[in-house]
Amino acid sequence: CEKLERIDLVGGEIQQVNIAIAAFLMEKWRKDMNEAIDSINQILPDTPAGDDDDVGEKAVAIREWITNVLRKFAHYQTQHRLLLKEAMTTVELAMWKKSLNERDNVPE
Repeated sequence: CEKLERIDLVGGEIQQVNIAIAAFLMEKWRKDMNEAIDSINQILPDTPAGDDDDVGEKAVAIREWITNVLRKFAHYQTQHRLLLKEAMTTVELAMWKKSLNERDNVPE
Protein backbone atom coordinates (compact mmCIF):
# COMPACT_ATOMS: atom_id res chain seq x y z
CA CYS A 1 0.00 0.00 0.00
CA GLU A 2 3.10 2.22 0.10
CA LYS A 3 2.67 3.30 -3.49
CA LEU A 4 -1.01 4.20 -3.12
CA GLU A 5 -1.09 7.92 -3.79
CA ARG A 6 -4.43 8.45 -5.53
CA ILE A 7 -7.98 7.14 -5.40
CA ASP A 8 -10.15 7.51 -8.47
CA LEU A 9 -13.80 6.68 -8.05
CA VAL A 10 -15.21 4.79 -11.02
CA GLY A 11 -18.24 2.74 -11.93
CA GLY A 12 -21.99 3.13 -11.97
CA GLU A 13 -22.27 4.00 -8.28
CA ILE A 14 -20.06 7.08 -8.59
CA GLN A 15 -22.15 8.27 -11.53
CA GLN A 16 -25.20 8.14 -9.27
CA VAL A 17 -23.33 10.03 -6.56
CA ASN A 18 -22.25 12.68 -9.08
CA ILE A 19 -25.83 13.05 -10.32
CA ALA A 20 -27.05 13.43 -6.73
CA ILE A 21 -24.38 16.03 -5.95
CA ALA A 22 -25.17 17.94 -9.15
CA ALA A 23 -28.83 18.08 -8.06
CA PHE A 24 -28.01 19.86 -4.79
CA LEU A 25 -29.65 23.27 -4.78
CA MET A 26 -26.68 25.20 -3.42
CA GLU A 27 -23.48 25.54 -5.44
CA LYS A 28 -21.58 25.79 -2.14
CA TRP A 29 -22.74 22.27 -1.26
CA ARG A 30 -21.73 20.89 -4.65
CA LYS A 31 -18.29 22.49 -4.40
CA ASP A 32 -17.78 21.28 -0.82
CA MET A 33 -18.75 17.71 -1.76
CA ASN A 34 -16.43 17.65 -4.78
CA GLU A 35 -13.57 19.02 -2.66
CA ALA A 36 -14.27 16.44 0.05
CA ILE A 37 -14.21 13.63 -2.51
CA ASP A 38 -10.92 14.85 -3.99
CA SER A 39 -9.31 15.61 -0.60
CA ILE A 40 -7.97 12.07 -0.20
CA ASN A 41 -5.69 12.64 -3.18
CA GLN A 42 -4.09 15.58 -1.37
CA ILE A 43 -3.48 13.50 1.75
CA LEU A 44 -2.33 10.09 0.47
CA PRO A 45 1.01 10.99 -1.15
CA ASP A 46 2.47 12.18 2.18
CA THR A 47 0.81 9.60 4.42
CA PRO A 48 2.86 6.62 5.68
CA ALA A 49 1.59 3.20 4.62
CA GLY A 50 2.41 1.12 7.68
CA ASP A 51 3.80 -2.42 7.67
CA ASP A 52 2.54 -5.98 8.05
CA ASP A 53 1.87 -5.56 11.79
CA ASP A 54 0.45 -2.05 11.53
CA VAL A 55 -2.73 -0.94 9.77
CA GLY A 56 -0.91 2.16 8.61
CA GLU A 57 -1.89 5.76 8.40
CA LYS A 58 -3.05 5.43 4.77
CA ALA A 59 -5.77 2.96 5.80
CA VAL A 60 -6.81 5.20 8.68
CA ALA A 61 -6.84 8.25 6.39
CA ILE A 62 -9.01 6.42 3.84
CA ARG A 63 -11.49 5.30 6.53
CA GLU A 64 -11.71 8.86 7.90
CA TRP A 65 -12.14 10.22 4.38
CA ILE A 66 -14.99 7.82 3.60
CA THR A 67 -16.70 8.69 6.89
CA ASN A 68 -16.30 12.42 6.22
CA VAL A 69 -17.65 12.20 2.66
CA LEU A 70 -20.65 10.10 3.73
CA ARG A 71 -21.41 12.43 6.65
CA LYS A 72 -21.30 15.53 4.41
CA PHE A 73 -23.42 13.86 1.76
CA ALA A 74 -26.08 12.87 4.30
CA HIS A 75 -26.10 16.38 5.78
CA TYR A 76 -26.46 18.13 2.43
CA GLN A 77 -29.05 15.61 1.26
CA THR A 78 -31.13 16.35 4.37
CA GLN A 79 -30.78 20.12 3.86
CA HIS A 80 -31.69 19.72 0.18
CA ARG A 81 -34.86 17.82 1.07
CA LEU A 82 -35.84 20.45 3.66
CA LEU A 83 -35.45 23.25 1.11
CA LEU A 84 -37.47 21.33 -1.46
CA LYS A 85 -40.21 20.65 1.07
CA GLU A 86 -40.33 24.34 2.00
CA ALA A 87 -40.50 25.35 -1.66
CA MET A 88 -43.27 22.84 -2.36
CA THR A 89 -45.27 24.15 0.59
CA THR A 90 -44.89 27.73 -0.67
CA VAL A 91 -46.05 26.75 -4.16
CA GLU A 92 -48.97 24.77 -2.77
CA LEU A 93 -50.10 27.72 -0.63
CA ALA A 94 -49.83 30.08 -3.60
CA MET A 95 -51.92 27.71 -5.71
CA TRP A 96 -54.57 27.48 -2.99
CA LYS A 97 -54.66 31.27 -2.69
CA LYS A 98 -55.04 31.67 -6.43
CA SER A 99 -57.78 29.04 -6.51
CA LEU A 100 -59.68 30.70 -3.67
CA ASN A 101 -59.30 34.13 -5.26
CA GLU A 102 -60.61 32.83 -8.59
CA ARG A 103 -63.52 31.15 -6.84
CA ASP A 104 -64.39 34.34 -4.98
CA ASN A 105 -63.63 36.59 -8.01
CA VAL A 106 -61.02 38.51 -6.03
CA PRO A 107 -58.58 40.44 -8.28
CA GLU A 108 -54.90 39.68 -7.73
